[in-house]
Amino acid sequence: MTMAAGAAAVAGRGQDAPPRASRPAATAACPADAKPANLNFTLKDIDGRSVRLADYKGKVVLLDFWATWCAPCKIEIPIFAELYTKYKSRGFEVVSVVLLDRFENAKPFAAAMKMNYPVLDGDPQQDQIDDAYGPLFGLPISFLIGRDGRVCQKHLGLPGMQGAKEPDAKTVKAIFEAEVASLLKRRSSLARRRRQRRRRLGRRAPRMLAAPAREPHDAVFSELLRCDGNGRTLRTRRRIRVADRWPHVIPRWLMRRPS
Repeated sequence: MTMAAGAAAVAGRGQDAPPRASRPAATAACPADAKPANLNFTLKDIDGRSVRLADYKGKVVLLDFWATWCAPCKIEIPIFAELYTKYKSRGFEVVSVVLLDRFENAKPFAAAMKMNYPVLDGDPQQDQIDDAYGPLFGLPISFLIGRDGRVCQKHLGLPGMQGAKEPDAKTVKAIFEAEVASLLKRRSSLARRRRQRRRRLGRRAPRMLAAPAREPHDAVFSELLRCDGNGRTLRTRRRIRVADRWPHVIPRWLMRRPS
């Protein structure tokens, strides 16, 4: 299998494999031609519970494929744990999937490395995972998935490779954090614009109530909703109050008898 053949080569890339430069930290949140990620997998975690990858839709997900024997994995795992702690409250998730390894080794390894995010067993579905995300030529390989479910970044090995020299942990962290923050910033910018729009609409509402002659229907409905909120009886009482207060602005549909 292509994945099995290339795993050892990536783990020890500096010795035999030709240099492969990883892409730099992205300035854009996600490429326009990004493809959707396949999250239709249910895998077991180290405690035997079933975890559905589809449950992470709507969040920024760092999907990492790794093994306990993989040397570069030991560099990036503490970085993932730190980023998860820092950005979890903003909708960031890290999901790690063990491949080409005995899964019973994962639990003591995760405890020793203080992995605070899910660790899943991918070996039973290795072929399906390779079809969905491959060909997976080696480990580690990580995918950064946006809130819309598209694969925005992919790293084979550690990002920031320069020739045959592996990057240090500081460089790897800077690249991953820049990519994660870029995707999270996109959502926060949209939320900020929505809050600003709600504030603008909120400032207009008192002016509409203070000038019923200019906005008769808005003023009528706002006044009535503030006075009455009793479900079915609202329509009948609304008609009476409108007739008492503003008989010249009664809509035709309010003049009909309730069925």
